[in-house]
Amino acid sequence: MSHEKLAKEILELVGGEENVVSLVHCATRLRFVLKDNAKANKEKLENTPGVITVKESGGQFQVVIGNTVPEVYAEIGKISNLTSDAKKVANTGERKGNIFSRLVDVISSIFAPLLGVLAGAGILKGLLAIVTKVGWLVPTESTYIILNAIADSLFYFLPLLLAVTSARKFGSNPFVAMTAAGTLIYPTIVTMKTTPPEGGIEFFGIPFTLMNYSSTVIPIIIAVWLMSYVEKFFNKVIHESVKNFLTPLLSLVLIVPLTLIVIGPLGVIAGEKVADLILVLLNLNPIIAGAVIGASW
Repeated sequence: MSHEKLAKEILELVGGEENVVSLVHCATRLRFVLKDNAKANKEKLENTPGVITVKESGGQFQVVIGNTVPEVYAEIGKISNLTSDAKKVANTGERKGNIFSRLVDVISSIFAPLLGVLAGAGILKGLLAIVTKVGWLVPTESTYIILNAIADSLFYFLPLLLAVTSARKFGSNPFVAMTAAGTLIYPTIVTMKTTPPEGGIEFFGIPFTLMNYSSTVIPIIIAVWLMSYVEKFFNKVIHESVKNFLTPLLSLVLIVPLTLIVIGPLGVIAGEKVADLILVLLNLNPIIAGAVIGASW
């Protein structure tokens, strides 16, 4: 079955576009959040050529396709508005399932689009570690430096990528979210941590501890989540003629300082505590650590 035909078949069997709250995909699955799962014909979907199986988990209706899922996802985007930012923003107000299901939906929606490139960059980092260990490349050579930059850039600029996927999930403006993330890793902000300006690090008289936000996850996700509510509020109260620039302006000058002063440090500390816990488990017993980490995943 062609990707185009398969996309049309899947969309019909999940109850049509009107039954879909949101749609994302990971490496092998189309992950639908449906208004009513009963309207989906699960049995017929499982027997559709091109569909491996169907799973219902974490509040999602997951259609397992395999490695051709990006092509099928793209075809669904051609015959519907499900892959557009406008559709995602329109549906962010709809919630279903318990707190755990919602959390799983949020995490998978934010990270699923990045899984392929995360895996690719991770593999390249591993290969570079091997070739330097056996002496095929030297870290001071330009070839190594370029390849290492390719492997490392995704992790260094991870807040920027997560800003986009988080904005799509929470219904925020992705470009405003990226600007907020860019501020966190802006060179002047980064160097201000090691070389504080005269008078110390403060914002309108409020002193705060500046953290290193490159490669971080939690701060930008929380920041974009809060920003989605701030944007909606300003879009309601600001006049149509000026809200296109006033809403981003006000959202940024509110959320970015709040992130630097409160959200960011708490998020970084939370991430470090998780890492510390994993290290404690590894030092205690690698088998126990593996079991706990595996169960958590």
